[in-house]
Amino acid sequence: MLLFGSTKTFINVPVFYYSKVIKKIAIERMRILYDFSRIEPVFADRYAELIRRISAKSRTKIPLDIKRRICKKCGHMLFPGKNMRARTSKTMKTVNLTCLDCGNIMRFPYSREKVKK
Repeated sequence: MLLFGSTKTFINVPVFYYSKVIKKIAIERMRILYDFSRIEPVFADRYAELIRRISAKSRTKIPLDIKRRICKKCGHMLFPGKNMRARTSKTMKTVNLTCLDCGNIMRFPYSREKVKK
């Protein structure tokens, strides 16, 4: 079996194992970049761009908690109170996140927790 398209390296390990390892490393790197963006907000937009590139290159989905903090229109990292406004809509039962940089509104559904009697 070929590893990463190399013709000289042969390893007797299934290819799907490497794809799982690559996806695991990619998610770990995305989480590290997300943590760095919270520490250093100056480089947050660059980190958001790198997170998107890593997910595209490794063909993995961006974790949901990170994905909701990146604006879908302008690609900036969103920080509550600085460049993001969060509101709840009772009629539509959604959380509305407004990017204050470009004005894009992202809506995410929510449901109330059921109270046990």
